[in-house]
Amino acid sequence: MAELARVPVLRATSLMSPSGVPAVLRVPFELAEAAAKSTCSPAWLVARHRGQVRAGSDPYDDSRHGALGGALDEPATEAALAALSTEARGRLRGLVAGVDATAVGVVSWTLLADGWHAVSPVPGEAADLIEVRRVEPADLATLLAPALAEAVS
Repeated sequence: MAELARVPVLRATSLMSPSGVPAVLRVPFELAEAAAKSTCSPAWLVARHRGQVRAGSDPYDDSRHGALGGALDEPATEAALAALSTEARGRLRGLVAGVDATAVGVVSWTLLADGWHAVSPVPGEAADLIEVRRVEPADLATLLAPALAEAVS
């Protein structure tokens, strides 16, 4: 598992800068998809999902533990989605498959201005929501562990 932490390590020459994407962003899939296909999300689509986009604090801040705050207003939602679209510098996708090539689990990360962010569905929600959460290289093994355990059992 320690070897997995070496996969997403960035070169020392990688230029990191502050990100316009909150450390934790929970957004309807429809909005995230629109942002990925364009540099801006249509205002009518953002308005349709008013109150559904939430942001949270840094998951590595021991005092808050990545807690989600209240809903973002429309300008903040548009800014976060635009940053999600324009900052993307790379992707990392980890797929765990069984011996019979049946997929057991997938981990998807995107490289933004401030580093890696995991992109995952939010389970147990009525709406189709995804969460974009800042992660560190060592988190790759932790996120793949459940799928790896299932694949080897």
